[in-house]
Amino acid sequence: MPLKKQRLETTEENVKTSDASSHQTNFDNKQTKFSSRPFYDILGISQDASINEIDKAYKLMAIRVHPDKNLNDANATEKFQQLIKAYETLKDPKKRHLYDLNGSDDAFYKRIY
Repeated sequence: MPLKKQRLETTEENVKTSDASSHQTNFDNKQTKFSSRPFYDILGISQDASINEIDKAYKLMAIRVHPDKNLNDANATEKFQQLIKAYETLKDPKKRHLYDLNGSDDAFYKRIY
């Protein structure tokens, strides 16, 4: 009988720990909600990338997605415009900070551009 009681306590403890972990994870996700936005993905950089890294990534991606290099891609112009928007936002420390705080909704960008 003591063995079952020990297993039950361990199971309850695991549930409590699991619940606490999931709440912490949910909290962390809410806190970092805007840190993993598409602008970083578009440029293929991490959130802590330096201005120099942003410049290098932009130049590399501009060559890859430029509409003149992708004549068969109907979305090439849109992709290139998104790349420019990402670059212009992330290279400017003030815009980047606002972006990290607020994310990338269009109404927000109409205010800062």
